[in-house]
Amino acid sequence: MKLELNRNGNRRGMHSNSQKNLRPNANPNGRPTKEFTITARQREMLPEICPYDPQGRTWRDALAEAQMRQALVKADAHRDLRERLEGRVPQPLVGEHTGTIILRVIYDDHKRS
Repeated sequence: MKLELNRNGNRRGMHSNSQKNLRPNANPNGRPTKEFTITARQREMLPEICPYDPQGRTWRDALAEAQMRQALVKADAHRDLRERLEGRVPQPLVGEHTGTIILRVIYDDHKRS
C-alpha cells in the first residue's frame, strides 16, 4: 500500500473525508496578479497628461496640488498629508505606575550556533 503524502511530507489532510477535500475552493484563482489591480493602472496613469486639467499637467502633478489644496481647508486631509510626510505621531502611554521597575539582565556564557 502506497502512502500519499502532502507537500509538507506528512499525511495530514490527505483522507478523502478531510474538510479541505469536502468543500470547494472559495477563491480558485487566488489573488489577482499585480498587473490587473486598480493600483497598477493608477501607477501607469501618473505620468500621463490629465485630460481634466486646464493647465495640461500630468496626473501626478494635478493630484499633488489637489491634495495640498485640500490640506489647507480640511483637517483630516491635513492630518493625512502630515502623517505621510513626517510619519505618525506615537500615542502616549496611558496610566500610571507607582511601583519600582527592576530590569534584570542575565548573561549566558555559552555560545549559540
